[in-house]
Amino acid sequence: MKKLVVAVSFLVIALFMAMNVYAAGDGGHAVGPGDLKFLYGIANFVILASLLYYLLRKAVPEFFRSRATKTKMTIDEARKSYDEAYRQYEEIEAKLKNADVESKELIATIKEEAEAEKLNIVKRARELAEKIKTDSERIAEQEVKKAGVALKKEAIKLSTELAEELIKQKISNDDQVKLSSNFVSQVKKVG
Repeated sequence: MKKLVVAVSFLVIALFMAMNVYAAGDGGHAVGPGDLKFLYGIANFVILASLLYYLLRKAVPEFFRSRATKTKMTIDEARKSYDEAYRQYEEIEAKLKNADVESKELIATIKEEAEAEKLNIVKRARELAEKIKTDSERIAEQEVKKAGVALKKEAIKLSTELAEELIKQKISNDDQVKLSSNFVSQVKKVG
């Protein structure tokens, strides 16, 4: 209420000063408290100010309270949005800082895995080469043995044929009779 009285008093003083300025421009005749026009002006102003106060006494404070509440809510929402955005910014900043370290670790891990795979491939290649060498030696030995056996068979066959030829050429009829009689006597002993 005191604020209203102060405001109305300030307005009355301002109106009085405005009227004096207006009147001074009208030939120098100043309007004073004894002037009837001045009193009607003050009365009109007081009535208007009172009517406005009466009509707006609930609406104006409610309007400003509502506006203050809305402004506070808007500020709170903006603060929450800012806090959330700042939190996300910090997370992204931390991820970016960690991304460099993580990428270096990833590269080191990939290099280690590649080196291990290289060693594994070389080891398997050596084992495969050793197996191929062993298999080749075994197969070569078998082929040599087969060739040796085949050569022996061929030598025996040729020797037999040669011996048969020699026997045919050198054996006489008497020798054949002796061989036949020896063969028969041998068969009789067995049987």
